[in-house]
Amino acid sequence: MFNVQILPTRQATVATALPLTAAPVESLMNALVDAIDCGVIVSNAHGTVCFANQAARQQADLAGAYPSASRAMHCGAHDAAALDAAIRSAATKGRRQLLVLGSGEGRLMVSVLPLALPEACDPRVLLLLGRRGSCSTLALEMLANVHGLTLAERRVLAGLLAESTPREVAAALGVALSTVRTQILSIRAKLGVRSIEALLLRAAEVPPMAAVVRQASEGPWQGALRHGTAAHARAA
Repeated sequence: MFNVQILPTRQATVATALPLTAAPVESLMNALVDAIDCGVIVSNAHGTVCFANQAARQQADLAGAYPSASRAMHCGAHDAAALDAAIRSAATKGRRQLLVLGSGEGRLMVSVLPLALPEACDPRVLLLLGRRGSCSTLALEMLANVHGLTLAERRVLAGLLAESTPREVAAALGVALSTVRTQILSIRAKLGVRSIEALLLRAAEVPPMAAVVRQASEGPWQGALRHGTAAHARAA
């Protein structure tokens, strides 16, 4: 079995140590969380947003639950009540909860967690937004590059990640079903997995890297989007 150890960070010498002021630290943290393809929102006990990273703004927008300066997320009356209660419970009781906002293709899973801060600070709550798919466009491209997938294989893999069947992938790409099945066999061989299910799990292992430019639709898959367009998601 392959074991991974996290080694302690080497202490910087006095000569190389560079003190960071508040501004560079804040810039560093903003850049750090924006580089993660996982929505991160920090709010106070009343649901007022203190911070929302780039992924959070896009994910919430697609679900019709927009974070703003006054509220952590705007959503339906039922979801809003559950979210407010979860935020209050996290801030006052330290309770952790998982919520599902919306329904159908516009659903969004949200973890509500208390933040451990010094007692002198006002309570803060962390909202982690579930990823809207097992693999982002950038992660898919990097995974394909590592394993040497062809362009056609990348499109087939993207279709499978969009929860389409091989027959649906073939119809969307305008090729024969036998061609798609052959490409799936090739993809499985290159990634070293024995089934489509294992293939999807392998894709889900890719670290959540945020793309430089975010878009509602994802290439190279040209079939129906897993969560539809932004307008479709909002309608849901």
